[in-house]
Amino acid sequence: MSIPALLGTFMGLIFLTALTVGVHYGVDLGGKGNLIAAMVIATMKASLVLAFFMHLVFDKRYNFMIFATSVLGVVLFISIAFTDVSQYEPMVQQRQADLAKAAEK
Repeated sequence: MSIPALLGTFMGLIFLTALTVGVHYGVDLGGKGNLIAAMVIATMKASLVLAFFMHLVFDKRYNFMIFATSVLGVVLFISIAFTDVSQYEPMVQQRQADLAKAAEK
């Protein structure tokens, strides 16, 4: 890889890191909003590292397909886990309310 491409990738990572710090300290998007923004920025940084520093852009397409398949598997696992959490969240909140009432007595 050329030096300008490496420096451009490095500057992109520095910018995204500054953006992450800015979202953490400067912008209040709510708890979930800040988490989503941080995860999107982290995904962009990981993509830059994978694409340029790990040379995935210049490698065979088969390696990219293996990587994309693994990412799809992780997304599937996380989405199933979130579905499970959302299923039981009302019961957890009710239990916490019951414990708070019991603590008041």
